[in-house]
Amino acid sequence: MTHSHNELQTLTFVQPELKPTFKEAVQKLITDIENNACLKLASREAYSALSVSQQNQITSCINPRNQGETLRQLRFLLSSITETLVVAQFEDGEEHRLIYPEEISINVLREYRRKGVKAWIELI
Repeated sequence: MTHSHNELQTLTFVQPELKPTFKEAVQKLITDIENNACLKLASREAYSALSVSQQNQITSCINPRNQGETLRQLRFLLSSITETLVVAQFEDGEEHRLIYPEEISINVLREYRRKGVKAWIELI
C-alpha cells in the first residue's frame, strides 16, 4: 500500500530531540575557539550533545597549552567525520534530505520504507 505525500506528512516519526551532529558540534567548537571563547566552556557545550566516545575523541585533540595545535587536531578530526544523510523520494518527485545521527538513521530509513517511500542513506 502506498501513501500520498500529504498522508506521509501527517505521520509522525518517533525520534528523540534533535541535537547537533558530531560534525556540527566539532565545527562549532572550532569556531568558538577561533573567536577566543573560553576553551573549557566551549568544550563543555560541545560535550553536552555528544556520546562518551565522541567526547573522548574531542578530548584527545585538546592541548590546553597550545591553541594552534588544538585547532589543527580538531580540524583533522572534523575532516574524518562522516554523517548519515537519509534521502526520501516521494511519488510526486519531491525529495527530503535530512542528516541524522547514525543510530537513528537506520530507524528513519526503515520507517520510510515501511510506508512505501523510496529511501536510501548517503554518507557525507
